[in-house]
Amino acid sequence: MDGLYYLYTVQKPGFAITVRQYAASEFLDAGMEFHSMLFRMSQDAGPDIWQQMTQYLEWQRWISCFQDIKDYDNYWIALENLIRGDLWTLAVPANEIRWCSLEAQCENTLPVEKWFCKYPEVIRRHKQTPQALVAFPIKPAWLIKVEPARKIFEEADLWNEKLEASSFEDSADDELNTAYSSQSSHAA
Repeated sequence: MDGLYYLYTVQKPGFAITVRQYAASEFLDAGMEFHSMLFRMSQDAGPDIWQQMTQYLEWQRWISCFQDIKDYDNYWIALENLIRGDLWTLAVPANEIRWCSLEAQCENTLPVEKWFCKYPEVIRRHKQTPQALVAFPIKPAWLIKVEPARKIFEEADLWNEKLEASSFEDSADDELNTAYSSQSSHAA
């Protein structure tokens, strides 16, 4: 399919993806960690996964995007980190995108070249999430808007459910810590 794809990416506030700015590897790697759990997992996955992807894509840096806001409601995405970021809406020409299965990438059981398909529909047919990879920096002409991610995730009913689960877990931890502290003080 030729033409434009409308894509979403979440980035740390203050990181301008349309500007060729000098960014230390640590900052970009932190951005990848911010975006997904893949960075943390890949550290124990054998050969350096980022190096393999760099060789396959023939890009030094890239931005991960999704076609649909609902794609962020995924086991592999750390949504609790993303709500603090900025959501960039882009219109990217089809020939500038490399489509990758998020699940294949995160599971990391197949060779890197098997993660990619020419069209996102092929990835969806296999009940996986197509992730659009676009070379960094993004061309300014592709930018549609930037807005707080939390607002968009709340409007899409993605964050509310996870916020409740996260709040419950936090309060359960607090209750356990309080109970443990009072047991320790009674024992003393």
